[in-house]
Amino acid sequence: MNPRQHFACAADWLLAVGAKIAPLAVSITA
Repeated sequence: MNPRQHFACAADWLLAVGAKIAPLAVSITA
C-alpha cells in the first residue's frame, strides 16, 4: 500500500469515527 492510499484510508476511518463520536461528545458537553 502506498502512502497516499494509506492516508486516504486513515482519513476515511477518522471521518467515520468522528461522525460516531461527535453527537456523543455534544450530548455530554451540552
